[in-house]
Amino acid sequence: MRRLVKPERDRNNRAARREYWWRYAERAPDLYETIDGLDHVLAICRVGDVLLPVRVSTGAVFSIECAVFALDDFASLAVLSASAHQAWAIRYTSTMETRLRYAPSDVFLTFPRPAATTELTELGEALDAQRRAVMLSRALGLTKLYNQVHDPTIADPAILRLRDLHEQIDLAVLAAYGWQDLDPNLGHYPTKIGIRWTVSPRARFELLDRLLVENHRRAGNT
Repeated sequence: MRRLVKPERDRNNRAARREYWWRYAERAPDLYETIDGLDHVLAICRVGDVLLPVRVSTGAVFSIECAVFALDDFASLAVLSASAHQAWAIRYTSTMETRLRYAPSDVFLTFPRPAATTELTELGEALDAQRRAVMLSRALGLTKLYNQVHDPTIADPAILRLRDLHEQIDLAVLAAYGWQDLDPNLGHYPTKIGIRWTVSPRARFELLDRLLVENHRRAGNT
């Protein structure tokens, strides 16, 4: 611990971090007060090329590199795993090379989430179970798993099942908004962060337009 942390803290401009190098840099009491009583939360890595939440147990000390949401329901897991949320994040957050820098204030707080539905809850639970089963059985992390999901040359049955779940989630999210007329036409398409299994460019533009209108409606601007 000393070898990894102290040299970096010695260069920090804040005296409290230099002098008390062994302490956690930020205690974030508001976070832990907010999630007190929850068994699970959703978390997204702030910097990366896989923009997907994971459902994790509370009790651990969360890294500052994670965006933690005080949400433990599977419907929220489905919504934040949908192409709508990914498209919104790619549009409104910054990038570092080919990776996103997920900013909750720019993305999550402005994203007009749809109301939870029974279908979204069931699909979120199915996604969580399927991902965990594949990662545990193959010793894969989330990034390596989704590198396969986003690779159009891979036709592994377990990967096909994940793609199918994401397609069902996207359709369920559109239904929750009342946008069943929008055809997502899922497939492998280029994005700012590489080839992704996602909605078509045409559907993405339309989806972003509708999300922005919904954002303004909820803000009382229309």
